[in-house]
Amino acid sequence: MLGAAVVILWLLQMDYFGTRPWRAVWAAVPGAKAIRYTFRSQLVANLFVALVVARVLAAIVRARVWAWLLCAVLIVEQINLAWPAVMSRRAALAWIDAVPPPPEGCRIFYVTPHARPPGRTGPQHQDDAMLLAEIRGIPTVNGYSSWFPGGWALDEPASPNYAGAVRGWADRNGIADGLCGLEPRAATWTPGLPN
Repeated sequence: MLGAAVVILWLLQMDYFGTRPWRAVWAAVPGAKAIRYTFRSQLVANLFVALVVARVLAAIVRARVWAWLLCAVLIVEQINLAWPAVMSRRAALAWIDAVPPPPEGCRIFYVTPHARPPGRTGPQHQDDAMLLAEIRGIPTVNGYSSWFPGGWALDEPASPNYAGAVRGWADRNGIADGLCGLEPRAATWTPGLPN
């Protein structure tokens, strides 16, 4: 039954000729709309997957050779030959420590247009902004999730329209007063809206 539940949850996520059965879950289950993106339902399904795996492992343990073999495979599977790691916690925390406190009156920040280094991608700048906002406790207009609010076009600081998008977002949301820019890698703040 648990295995069937896992398969059913997986099938509900699929798109069938433009129709996604998950819409029925959103309509019928209170609170289901909190899962905005259907594949996040896998977080819910993980409980069932864990129970299925536990049941299978309990059966395998009876045959000791298979249990040892399975444990060896699970350990080998965890080996990561990619180095260095994609993100260094030490480097991220050192960068945040190097950023001085925001200037007086700065209550919300944005990543400055054409933030350095030039090769750094928009998502990396969004990650930086979210991390700094969380650790320092200052809100940011940058960041991302599985969806973007209507009218939000701040995903790429290198875009020629980025400064205008920041000004437009600030005006539409009434946050122009108290907004300041952060050049993440130079660790410098700029009061006010971008030019």
